[in-house]
Amino acid sequence: MLTEMTLRKEIGIRLKQAREKAGYISAKEFCQKNNLPLEPYFAYEKGEAIIKISQVLKYSEKLHVSVSWLILGVFSEKFQKNKISLVEPANDNL
Repeated sequence: MLTEMTLRKEIGIRLKQAREKAGYISAKEFCQKNNLPLEPYFAYEKGEAIIKISQVLKYSEKLHVSVSWLILGVFSEKFQKNKISLVEPANDNL
């Protein structure tokens, strides 16, 4: 069963993967170039905060990944061209 902590960490890993694939070296660079607040984004990327669906929509658009991939790690055909690999499930013991 997927725990809240596991889900947060997996979404954070995918956020970071998508950001790096989009060419942003750091969370700070991504947020600055897209006029986004750094603190909440960084907390989502580190898996420390529960991400709101409105933020998922915003980040998926800016990073050119599907919402389904960002939340669940499931590709949609529309975004498969990005070829972002699926992540291994996060370990709750971290």
